[in-house]
Parts: sequence; structure tokens; C-alpha cells
Amino acid sequence: MNNSFIFIQPQFHLYFCNYPYKMLNTPSNMTIYDVTHYNQKRYDALNNIRIMPSANYIWILSYNLAQDFSFLCIGSQSHPISIDLSAYNNHFIIIFDINTIYLNTKIAYLRPSLLRNQQIDLKPNTQSPEYKLLSKFVNTTSFDSHIEILLNYINQYTKCCPFSASFQTMVDIILNTNETISLQNISAKTRYSVRHINRMFNDYLGYGPKTLCKYIRFQKVLQEMISNPNRQNSEFILNIDYSDQAHFQREFKSFMGETPKAFCNQLINVYKQSPYQLPTA
Repeated sequence: MNNSFIFIQPQFHLYFCNYPYKMLNTPSNMTIYDVTHYNQKRYDALNNIRIMPSANYIWILSYNLAQDFSFLCIGSQSHPISIDLSAYNNHFIIIFDINTIYLNTKIAYLRPSLLRNQQIDLKPNTQSPEYKLLSKFVNTTSFDSHIEILLNYINQYTKCCPFSASFQTMVDIILNTNETISLQNISAKTRYSVRHINRMFNDYLGYGPKTLCKYIRFQKVLQEMISNPNRQNSEFILNIDYSDQAHFQREFKSFMGETPKAFCNQLINVYKQSPYQLPTA
């Protein structure tokens, strides 16, 4: 897999990039935002945070100063959804890459397709590893410490649910190209029938390879927009598989509910106020 390619949720990034965040590729590709308000005199509650349709698997660890917290697991989504975070002052958000689902070892094995369009509140009890994890979060305000606590939890209490080697090859073909990929192309490269490829995608992911191609294409153009939101639309889609600007704008609006220009203007305003370095694609 191309380890340099990391998925983001654009609205999370827009709202939270002025907080500490990192993009890691160990133990898997993930984007992490630490949205803490310990040092703020006034807290403006976060209300509905929009999650766009995507291939992402997301954890949202929300907590207050006391042992009052939530551990929300969100599967990939086929339609935009809103998450209400207003009950909590602090949030630690992990956006996992497409082929990564970590689960507590006591939870039965789940493929990503079974979490498609799901939101699971783990509701940690006092004996659970999730309760211990969140209790540690409450007692520190250090971003690096939070990451260390998270990685220790992942390594000790969870397992990765990987794709089979043959299916991972199909995903890699889509991830590592900017050109049009047809089912016939994938079939020729893997020697699986088109019918079998469609069945594998729906079994593993809950959607077909054409949908994955749209997600990948959209993520690539997001990387271009985030690296420099001052450019024109034609520059964002250069060498990316959109037939024309109209095609790009239609697909962008279908995912985001707004135009590329409106999103870039928001990015520009956020980065003007951000003490953190603008990431590059």
C-alpha cells in the first residue's frame, strides 16, 4: 500500500486544523486531531460536526474534566451525517485509513462492510480498557502523551482486521493510479472475473470498486486544495481523473454540500488564524 496517502475528513480538518494534529503511518495510516479546551477561558460548544461520505473508519473520544466521556466508533458512510459533540469539552479524533479497522479483542471480528453506515457508542464501563484509556486522557493535556496513550491502547487491546492479500492488491491498484480504472483493468491485472471483484468489494467494504475510485479521486483533490487553497479549480484537478471542471464541481458538491470555492475560502480563513504549519500533499 502507498503509505504516503492518508485519508482525511475535510470538515474535521477545516474545524480542527488550528488544534494540534498529526498524520501518522504507524501502526497504520491515520490522521489525529487533539481538540482540547483545558486552557481556554471560554468554551464554545461544538454542535453538529459533518462527516462526508467516505471510506474512513473513525474514532471520536470525547470527555469532560471529570470521568464523563464517550467512545464513538463510526464506520464508512454512504451519505453525509452529523455528529453532536456539544455534551463534551474535549475530543480526540482518529481517522483511520481505508483498510484499517481496530477493534477491542473481545469484540467479534468485523469486516468494514458490517460497519458501513454504523455508529457505535462503546459506553465504557469501569472495568473496560476503553474506560482506562479515557481516564488517562482526562488527566493529561499533552498531545504527545495522548498519542502515546492511544498507541499503547491499540497495541495492547485491539487487533487489526486486515484485507486478504488478493483484495488488498485490488485496493492498491486503485490507490496507486491517477488514471481511469475500469473493472476490466482490475480483472486483467488480477485474473478475477468482474462479477467476483464486485462481490469481494461489497463483501469487504459494503460498496463497489467504482465508489472506492470516487473516494480516492476526491481525497487526492482534497490534498491539492489543502496544500494551497489559493489556486484555481483547474489546477486542483490537474492529472486527476475528472473529465472537466463541471464534473469536479458536481462531485465535490455532492460530497461536501458546498462548492470547491466556498471550501477553499474557509480553508484560507482558518489557516490565517492557525499557529500550525499548513500540511503539504
